[in-house]
Amino acid sequence: MWAGISLGLENFTDVDYADDVSLFAAMLEVLQLTLNSEYKASGFEVNWSKTNCLYIGPDSNQPVTVDVCNEHVEVADYFVHLGSLVHHTWSSEPVIRRYIEIVNKPPMGSDAQLV
Repeated sequence: MWAGISLGLENFTDVDYADDVSLFAAMLEVLQLTLNSEYKASGFEVNWSKTNCLYIGPDSNQPVTVDVCNEHVEVADYFVHLGSLVHHTWSSEPVIRRYIEIVNKPPMGSDAQLV
């Protein structure tokens, strides 16, 4: 089985930035199999307390946790990767609400009020 997702003609298995990695799989079982078999061979250490899984699909199918490499990994409703919010519904509404919140927040260390 192939771990990853297809967007148009492009296939993606992960997005990496420094020590931040996002892995993609069309099915949870494929992701679990890939991580269980390959993460130790890669030489990378996983900080399981900072690791979570994002299920994209209907709420009724979303598990609370998944087991990966004998660890319980929390399934999140959303996560922020490089400043962009990714929501499990794949809806743009949570992203837009987050940007509105950021814009309406006064600058740090400033007593100025935005009207």
